[in-house]
Amino acid sequence: MCRTVSGFLASIAIGSLLSISGCSKAPAPPAKTGSQSSMPAAGQDRKGAAIAAAMAELSDEDRTLAMAQKICPVGGGPLGTMGKPYEVTVKGRKVFLCCERCKGEIESDPDKYLAKLDEQSKPAGDEPASSDAKPEAEPDSGGE
Repeated sequence: MCRTVSGFLASIAIGSLLSISGCSKAPAPPAKTGSQSSMPAAGQDRKGAAIAAAMAELSDEDRTLAMAQKICPVGGGPLGTMGKPYEVTVKGRKVFLCCERCKGEIESDPDKYLAKLDEQSKPAGDEPASSDAKPEAEPDSGGE
């Protein structure tokens, strides 16, 4: 009887763990039909609403700056996903972080994270000219 009870309890424990943890495989996304393909998922709507609410907690000036910055240079995620963006001043520049925990990281290596922001804010294809480039040869004027 003792063996039966312990086997029963073990089954309950395993079943409970499986129901809590769920399946490790994510379910396949539903197939998109023509009318659904351009509609955002409900989860994306909630995420967007949460970000908008977090951004609304900032002053108009700070909200404009944070929305232009878009991401936390330390964590890499979108600003506003963890609540109101956290403001710091780094080398005289106002920077927004996803949370207060990122403050120590940006203060320990400000150049690294400011460079990330600078890189992100560059328009695509706005590469600086290489200093190795040779000037184009002038066309031959025919010996004049």
